[in-house]
Amino acid sequence: MTAIVAELCQKFGGRFLKFETEMPTTQAAATVLQCDERSVIKTCIVKSKNVFSAVILQGTDRIDQKKLQAVVGKFSFAKPDEVVASTGYPAGGVPPFGFSEKIEQVVIDRNVFSHQIVYGGGGSKETLVQIAPKMIQTINEASKIAIRIEDIRSS
Repeated sequence: MTAIVAELCQKFGGRFLKFETEMPTTQAAATVLQCDERSVIKTCIVKSKNVFSAVILQGTDRIDQKKLQAVVGKFSFAKPDEVVASTGYPAGGVPPFGFSEKIEQVVIDRNVFSHQIVYGGGGSKETLVQIAPKMIQTINEASKIAIRIEDIRSS
């Protein structure tokens, strides 16, 4: 399935990157890439009434469950075997596009668009994609909404 991801990358102006080391986390990918962790995105898979959705956000962010529930309904995070069954990719390597047909909705957090280029899973723990957020939205026909937990910091 990584061939599909590589093909879509090329078609939409991205790059498919292969490495010798596994990068199953945002921190691991940012270390290998020598970039800010906020430019590494993650693709979380959630299940609502047996319907799977992909949720894309900055790797440092967490999903605001109330905000997401307003979009997909009551949900749970997919288990590792459900991630593979619904996307075709293992947890820790799920790309932001190129899913199997079992993913019915893709939602991208608006903060992902604060970067011109982002890095996401490439279909395995040793691969990444480098692509513009707008292209991820185009490929998936995805919704752009605020779904991350907002920082509450006192001055």
